[in-house]
Amino acid sequence: MAAQLLEEKLTCAICLGLYQDPVTLPCGHNFCGACIRDWWDRCGKACPECREPFPDGAELRRNVALSGVLEVVRAGPARDPGPDPGPGPDPAARCPRHGRPLELFCRTEGRCVCSVCTVRECRLHERALLDAERLKREAQLRASLEVTQQQATQAEGQLLELRKQSSQIQNSACILASWVSGKFSSLLQALEIQHTTALRSIEVAKTQALAQARDEEQRLRVHLEAVARHGCRIRELLEQVDEQTFLQIIAI
Repeated sequence: MAAQLLEEKLTCAICLGLYQDPVTLPCGHNFCGACIRDWWDRCGKACPECREPFPDGAELRRNVALSGVLEVVRAGPARDPGPDPGPGPDPAARCPRHGRPLELFCRTEGRCVCSVCTVRECRLHERALLDAERLKREAQLRASLEVTQQQATQAEGQLLELRKQSSQIQNSACILASWVSGKFSSLLQALEIQHTTALRSIEVAKTQALAQARDEEQRLRVHLEAVARHGCRIRELLEQVDEQTFLQIIAI
């Protein structure tokens, strides 16, 4: 692990190999002498990593200390590989473009990038360390989860209230239906009583009227009989020839 870190620190960000004739810019970044000159020919005199301009008239100077370290690394004895570290790193953990470890997150493009990406494709983009970006995204997810839980709690409360209102509506409808049925039952009972009473009154009136009619009929019959007898008597008198008899009968 230490050897890998040392190798990464001694790697040129332009050619991705160990420094060859390393030089140091005023900003402190190191590059291969040939790599930085070629870069300047194509992209202008500025640091590929921090974009600090290289002063006009200044000359590149060889980094003697870094060159010495590289000589030791290249000439040093073979390192003990140590125990088998097991399977190599997951290929997904390395940059698919440059094969370097993914160390940063480019917020502009929304992807994990390596140190070379930050120099080339993402040098002007907003970047963050992976752990810092994860903490930020986790905080966003927790906030979203809290909002979701609040919405779920609110929806459950509204559902319970809706069920309560539905139950109240059903109870109110049942009470109203029972009250209306009772009222109509009472009305029907009252109408039935009035109907029976009216029929009874009609029957009584009919009986009384028929009795009166029979009495009047009997009276008229008696009257007709009397009138008939009186008429017969008058006719008999009119038929009487003898004046004395006629007058005597009338005088009676």
